[in-house]
Amino acid sequence: MYSGVPIIADNSGGPRESVGNGCGFLCSSKKDWKDSMWKILSGEKKNLNKGREQVFGKFSFEKFSSDFVEGI
Repeated sequence: MYSGVPIIADNSGGPRESVGNGCGFLCSSKKDWKDSMWKILSGEKKNLNKGREQVFGKFSFEKFSSDFVEGI
């Protein structure tokens, strides 16, 4: 996501939390995986450029630090 590459991930656990709208696709079935790959290969990835924002919004040192301080 940091590199701006669309993500295709399983719709469970960590990916469900980290892959947001505009970052890629969450898949629950083989058909979802196939459709997601086809969308990216056919050029639909132009609307999936928010990965870098997502990384900084959820996983930056500043975000980690503020969440840590709030939890104390």
